[in-house]
Amino acid sequence: MSIVSASLGGGHDACAAELARRLRATGYQVDVHDYLGMFPLRFGWFVRRLYALELAVAPRSWGFVNWLLGTRPLVWLIGVFTMLAAGRAMRRAVRGSVAVVSTYLGANPLLGRMRRRNLDIPVLTYLTDISVHPLWIAAGCDTYLTPHRVTIERAVTLGATDVRLVGPAVRPEFTGAGADPGDARRQFGLPATGRLALVAGGAWAVGDVARTAADIAATGAATPVVLCANNEELRAAITATGTGIALGWVDDMATLIRACDTVVTNGGGVTAVEATELGVPVVVYRSLPGHARANAAAFQTAGLARWARSEAELADALRAPVPPRTEQGAPDPAAVIAAATGLPVHVPVARRRVRRLAVTGALVVAGAWLATGGTTVAVAHGFQSLRPDATGVYLVVDLPTDRPAGADVLADLAEMHAGLAVTHDLVVRQPETVRAAARAGVRLLNAGSGRPYETGLVARRYAIGDTARRVRELTGQPPAALVSNGEIDPIDLASAAWVHERILVPNRVAHAGTSIAVSPGQVLLVEFPADDASVDTGLVAVGRNIHSPVLEIA
Repeated sequence: MSIVSASLGGGHDACAAELARRLRATGYQVDVHDYLGMFPLRFGWFVRRLYALELAVAPRSWGFVNWLLGTRPLVWLIGVFTMLAAGRAMRRAVRGSVAVVSTYLGANPLLGRMRRRNLDIPVLTYLTDISVHPLWIAAGCDTYLTPHRVTIERAVTLGATDVRLVGPAVRPEFTGAGADPGDARRQFGLPATGRLALVAGGAWAVGDVARTAADIAATGAATPVVLCANNEELRAAITATGTGIALGWVDDMATLIRACDTVVTNGGGVTAVEATELGVPVVVYRSLPGHARANAAAFQTAGLARWARSEAELADALRAPVPPRTEQGAPDPAAVIAAATGLPVHVPVARRRVRRLAVTGALVVAGAWLATGGTTVAVAHGFQSLRPDATGVYLVVDLPTDRPAGADVLADLAEMHAGLAVTHDLVVRQPETVRAAARAGVRLLNAGSGRPYETGLVARRYAIGDTARRVRELTGQPPAALVSNGEIDPIDLASAAWVHERILVPNRVAHAGTSIAVSPGQVLLVEFPADDASVDTGLVAVGRNIHSPVLEIA
């Protein structure tokens, strides 16, 4: 028997290890494979590091990426790419097996494609998430297993035809009697009295874990016990602020969960399932965008957890915890997997040269789109970009570069919360203006070579980097953002990240002295011509014409 997992977080591996333990107990020889290790050139390592970096640095972007990965063109493209990159390694891994079980959604497009072609053993999937991302459901995969009824409905909606309710793949200590809560608290040195809320952010302790602990402490309803895993920075922060009890990596999670009155998680992953099996109330709070937020909604729908969307709802959930409503009597997933080894074999589909040419052409087109238009779409949806909320607007001003800006002009910019578009021409010709603007509290924005705010190939990209360097030398601080017309490619994203800048894309451009109409949530760029001798008067007119609050550029 072969089980395919992935070393992303800990949930996929935890389920794979428990399924392997149960199958071995019934006499099967089981091999567990890390899907990420099947790719050449350390591609899997790169994906793992990129995912961890995104969750740590730009977690909000994961919502868009998660959605993008579920679109039909990308699902198809992932299947083709993984077949070319990891198909041979996967075929070697499952050779000689009577069945293959997947606990990782990214492996399913490949396994489904192999099953439709020439893989003559059944492919089963244990769904580790209560919500179902489209990548989980792949044509060719025979059977899906889940411990939640709400998951069955979603999987069928996405096209799965054989979805079965099974028991949860959790270790035995999460299903039977265990330590008394008082003994469990003494084991971990926790307070003997008072409510305790276990704060869990998964095996990597990602998300707003520290803020969650602070919010719990502020309610006064419970003392936060923060599971920091291997995140030493988080552990030091919790200890320094005194907002909770910080714990490192814990092997005996069952006893720790029993010691607490509530489990607060941001993802609704395996820890939440383990807690529900122990009958401990679960609260999902500050959920990460993407599948974690979908999990939160599904957990609440199933009656397994409460989804707290505010501090007030968190306080209510902690003061009046609701025990989870778990399924009872579902069959052991290992028994269902063992019985499925007699599933019928698919007839292999002949591979044709025309199909290979079509696939290659599609890959080239899709790759080109991802490298140009795909990046532009991602930035437009908030990836690595700055956008005001719906209460106001961002204002960016592009001043003339042929003369210094007066102190009154800079004071007006600061008072209006406007950002100054620092072009390469401005920072070279008027360095004192840039320095004085920083002293006046004006937000400095990297405008590169200026209008029309394109990156170009060489010269314009050099202007962006050199402008950032000069601003840092003059003011001691890098520009707050990169002003762009939105036509962005991966090199531009990398360049902006290298100089620690987000991307600001104006969606309204106006010339000083013209009528300006701007709605809340927009970014307005006002350009002053070189021959404009009355910038201060023009700024007053701009402020008079904007009828929405101007927000300070974050």
